[in-house]
Amino acid sequence: MHLTVDTPGTGLALLRGAPKLLQRATHAIIEVSFVGLYEGQDDAADITTFLVDLGWRLRAVYERPKEGRPGGY
Repeated sequence: MHLTVDTPGTGLALLRGAPKLLQRATHAIIEVSFVGLYEGQDDAADITTFLVDLGWRLRAVYERPKEGRPGGY
């Protein structure tokens, strides 16, 4: 099962509340920000550490293209 998480600033709380879902998932795409966009937002390192502690591993990091810019960046 594929899991996608795109919850601005609250992904860690969602993941903590979904242990059975994480056990069933075979792969996941989780959107995180490496810069502060929202007050109190989850830290990308905290989300990564949480998942690694559950046995997940980070396979890749992608920069999301920014809309309206040539080449997406």
